[in-house]
Amino acid sequence: MGRGKPGSCWFSPPGVGLYFSVILKPYKNPDKLAAFTLLCANAVISTIQKLYNLRASVKLPNDVLLGTKKVCGIITEKTAAGLIVGVGVNVNTKEFPPDLAESATSIFLELGHSVDKETLFQEILSCLNHEYLKFLGNKV
Repeated sequence: MGRGKPGSCWFSPPGVGLYFSVILKPYKNPDKLAAFTLLCANAVISTIQKLYNLRASVKLPNDVLLGTKKVCGIITEKTAAGLIVGVGVNVNTKEFPPDLAESATSIFLELGHSVDKETLFQEILSCLNHEYLKFLGNKV
């Protein structure tokens, strides 16, 4: 049940994007939602650069860009279960509606070919784990 921030358009054609949530249970700074959003953005950026040699960047507060276009959105919420971080990556989207075409892109559009979503997912999780352990002050 993915969603964006209020007032934002959500475009999610079936089968082409990567959408997932993780629950983090930090023992320090659990109220610093922006820090966890940035931590996840850095994991996505590192993964895109490592797997596809595409230069990604963060657009605060919660977007990942390829060039000037959004490829990923991240939303972080504090709940009783911990922090829930939702991540949505435009992976194999071949086209966007006219109102999004100027501001959105996908890995497919940047590379010119499809990529394996499972490989992307596993690498993001691995990188996120690494970044999270660094955040907590553990040696990695």
